[in-house]
Amino acid sequence: MSITKTKRTLTLIAVFTFALFSPLTTVQAEMNASTSLFCYPSEDKTFGASGSFALTAGQAPSFTCDIVNASDREVTTMLLGKGAGASTSFATGTNVTLVSNANATTTLSFEPLYQPGEYSFRFSLIDTATKELTTKEMVLMGTLGGEQKPSLGTFSVDKEAYAWQDPFMLTATSTVPAGYDLEKEKVTLRVALLDPLGNECHVFTEGVTVSSSEIKQNFTFPAQGSCANSLAMTLKDKDGTVLDKKMVAVSLPHLVDPETKQGSGIFSSLTWSPVTFLFGTIVLIVVLALVFVARKRGRRSTF
Repeated sequence: MSITKTKRTLTLIAVFTFALFSPLTTVQAEMNASTSLFCYPSEDKTFGASGSFALTAGQAPSFTCDIVNASDREVTTMLLGKGAGASTSFATGTNVTLVSNANATTTLSFEPLYQPGEYSFRFSLIDTATKELTTKEMVLMGTLGGEQKPSLGTFSVDKEAYAWQDPFMLTATSTVPAGYDLEKEKVTLRVALLDPLGNECHVFTEGVTVSSSEIKQNFTFPAQGSCANSLAMTLKDKDGTVLDKKMVAVSLPHLVDPETKQGSGIFSSLTWSPVTFLFGTIVLIVVLALVFVARKRGRRSTF
């Protein structure tokens, strides 16, 4: 009799386990089928069926995205935007939470563009839990007109990692169009360090003269203060017109916010995702069920 009851108990545990995990698959499938995305340039929603639009030098491309959640569940998704063109690539993103049967409108802005050419912009929604795409990628094409100008290429530093107040050597390359006179146009390179919000917190130089396609310059990192690990390089001509601008990350000690320090103890290193929570719940149920069965057997053995 006890063996039969034990089997029945284990069967109930198995059914309960399946019931716990099956909604995850259902939610994922429903989210893929009922989440939609439509993005367009913020300045002009009617940019044409071809998806092409005009870009302006020095202005940040900005896009408005409409997101629809037609399911009966709340969903959290990341809106990801990726761009490429004129020998450069860039990306941005933001998290969006939608209640059931609702829609939302949000804006994505990229860094300003300066180099003439064709640019592609790709938009998609990604499930924040599974990191899987929940919509097809939407692609828009933009064109930045104008004459070719010197552009920034690759960047490198002389060490893999630095401490604050360390000296370093920056090597930067540039592409110069045929017939462009660097000396006549008095092209300079400005180098600054940014804070976590993208604002300048330290300027290394207002302008190193660019006389060839390769620039080498020695600098020294400041004391940490509010600075982060992003270097901003700006190429300008004699009129102060920005020809190109790029950012590069270097390995520096990170800022530590006292309010966000992790707690101590064994649980401080655990990440309690929904799947982890469910797994822990199931293990607890199994243990309690086995204890219950064992106690039942113990009581019968006393009679």
